[in-house]
Amino acid sequence: MKPALDGFVLIDKPAGPNCREVLDALQRRLGVRGLGHAGTLDPLASGLLIVLLGRAVRLQQHFMQGRKRYEAGIKFGQTSATDDGEGPFTDGGPVPPDLLTAVHALLPRFIGPQLQEPPAMSALRVQGRRAWQSARAGKPLALRPRSITMHSLEARASSEPDAVDISIECSSGTYVRSLARDLGRALGCGAWVKSLRRTQCGVLRVEDALPAEAISAADVRPIGLALGDCVRVDVEAAEALRLHQGAVLELVVPAGEGPRFAWHAGAPFCRLLTVEGGVRSGGTLLPIARCPASAQEFAHHFSKGGGGDDTLLQGE
Repeated sequence: MKPALDGFVLIDKPAGPNCREVLDALQRRLGVRGLGHAGTLDPLASGLLIVLLGRAVRLQQHFMQGRKRYEAGIKFGQTSATDDGEGPFTDGGPVPPDLLTAVHALLPRFIGPQLQEPPAMSALRVQGRRAWQSARAGKPLALRPRSITMHSLEARASSEPDAVDISIECSSGTYVRSLARDLGRALGCGAWVKSLRRTQCGVLRVEDALPAEAISAADVRPIGLALGDCVRVDVEAAEALRLHQGAVLELVVPAGEGPRFAWHAGAPFCRLLTVEGGVRSGGTLLPIARCPASAQEFAHHFSKGGGGDDTLLQGE
C-alpha cells in the first residue's frame, strides 16, 4: 500500500485546461484520490495553482483567503460577453488617445475595500444553478456584489495597441475580469481580459511551481511551509489533547496578524479560533481516529516510535 500523501504541490498551470482537468491528470500520475485546490483559475488563465493532498484539504479555506497577485493584459475598445478572450465581442466605442494616462487616472478609485459585481459568466451558484449556465441559456442571473479589497494596482504600457498591462494585488474573491469590465465602463469604450497570470497566493509564489506533467510524489510539500504568514503557538501534549477534546484554553499567543495555529511536536496541529475565555480548536489536522485517554497516550502518538505518519506535516 502506498503511504498517504499529505501536503500540497505548486503547479504552474498553462492557459488552456481547466483546473479539474489538471487535478484529474495529477491524480492519475500520483495514484491518489480526493485532491483539492485553492482558488480556481479560468481555462484561459495561467499561473499558480495550489493543489491540496490528504489532510491539507482541510485547510482549503486558509489557502484561499490569502492575498493574491496577478499580471493582467486588458484590451480596450470592445466588450466581451465573458469579459475575457472567449467572447463573443461587440464594439465598445472609441479608446482614449492616451490610454495609459487615462487608466492611471482611474486606478485610485478602485483601490481599497469595495463591492464588486461578479462576471455574468462565473461559477457562482444561485439557487443551485451556475451563473455561467444561466448566462449561456440567455437568462443571466442577478449576482450580488461581493466585498473585496484591491491592495494595489500598477498600470504599464502594453506591446499591443489599445491595451494596458496591470499588476494587481487583491483579496480573495476578486474577479480580474470584473475589474477589466469596470475600467472599460468608466472609460466608455469597453474592455476585457486578454491575458491573466496568477503569480502569488499568500506566501506561495509561482516561481516555486512546476509544470503539472513534472510533478511527482517527491514534490509534495509539508503543510507547515504554507503557514509562514500565520501566528504560531507551540503547545505541549496536555494542551494539544485538551484542544483536541474541544476545551477552551487561555494560551499565550504571540502578537501578529493573520490566522493562528497551534503547533505540537514540530507540526501544525490545529487552527485556533478566538472565543469567550480564550481559544479553541477549529479542527485538527492530524489523523487521530479516537480521542486519546491521556496526555501520555497522546504524546506517544506523536513520538517517533509511536507509529504515527506525521513526518509529512513537519515544517522545520
